[in-house]
Amino acid sequence: LNLSISHAEILEIFASAVGSTDRDTAILDEITQALESVPLVGSAGGCAAATLLSPEAERVVGRVRSAVGRSGRPFEEVFRGFCRSGGRGAVTMNRADLARVLSTFEPDIDPEVVARLWRLTVPDGAQGLDFSNFCAWFCPGGRALSGQVSAVTPIGGLSESQMLSTLLEKSGMSRSPSPMSASMPNL
Repeated sequence: LNLSISHAEILEIFASAVGSTDRDTAILDEITQALESVPLVGSAGGCAAATLLSPEAERVVGRVRSAVGRSGRPFEEVFRGFCRSGGRGAVTMNRADLARVLSTFEPDIDPEVVARLWRLTVPDGAQGLDFSNFCAWFCPGGRALSGQVSAVTPIGGLSESQMLSTLLEKSGMSRSPSPMSASMPNL
C-alpha cells in the first residue's frame, strides 16, 4: 500500500479500526471501513488522506500557496528559486530545500511536519519534489485543503509575500518582473 503515511499513523488507523490497541489482528472489513471513513484525495505517490494534514502542515502549505499566488511571479520561476540545494538548473526540490521553504513561513515547524509533507508530495522512488507536484501542493489552484485552518498573522511583521521575496533573494533570484506582472499592482 502506498498510503504516504508513517508507521505510527498506520497503527493509529489500525487501533481505530479494531477499537483498541489490545488486538493484534483485524479482518479486512474492519480495515476497509476505517480507511473509507477517511476522505481520500489523489497525491503525488498514490492516495493520501487529506485529514492526515495536521493543522500546522495545512497552515504552512496555505501560507506558501498564498505567497506564491500573490508574488506575481510565474510559478516555475518561484519553483526554480526554491530548488537551491541542487545547484543551478535543478529540476527537483530536495528535502533540504523544502525544509528551508517551510521554515521560512513557519520558523518553529516541527521536523515531523516537514517529513510528512515530504512523504505526501514526493512519489515513492522520485528524486525530489518536481514542478508538477509543487504546483499541486504549493500553488493557488492546487489540491483542496480542508480549509479548517484560519488565517494567521504575519511572522515578525513580514507578510507572506515579503517572506517569499526574501527567500528568493537569498536564492540569488533578483526581482525582474515579467511585462504582465510589472503592470499589476503589488498586493
